[in-house]
Amino acid sequence: SSSIMSVELASSKSFASSERSMEKYEIRAPAGSLGMVVVTSREGPRVYHVKDESPLAKLIEEGDIIVNIDGQNTRHMTATALRRFLRSRDAQTERVITIRGRKRETEMDSSSGEYSL
Repeated sequence: SSSIMSVELASSKSFASSERSMEKYEIRAPAGSLGMVVVTSREGPRVYHVKDESPLAKLIEEGDIIVNIDGQNTRHMTATALRRFLRSRDAQTERVITIRGRKRETEMDSSSGEYSL
């Protein structure tokens, strides 16, 4: 039984190392333009560039994958489809965007008022 145990440890270890640097984050985005450029990738729509004036400039990073918007899975979407979907929801006061990205160095803290407009 010790050999089975070591196999389990090895497989969970390799899985953990590949997933370790990626985490999911939920971002509340305001209405209107989000000021970012997104490209199509195998993992889903990937953030290619975030403009300095973007309301999400401090919250989203280049390389992040957009996996969900307002409960809608976006992993299968191309960048064009994602843009169309976001535009259809522009008028909403808030959109909840779930991203998968590198583990952040610091904990995101919007309660500091730093990101208030």
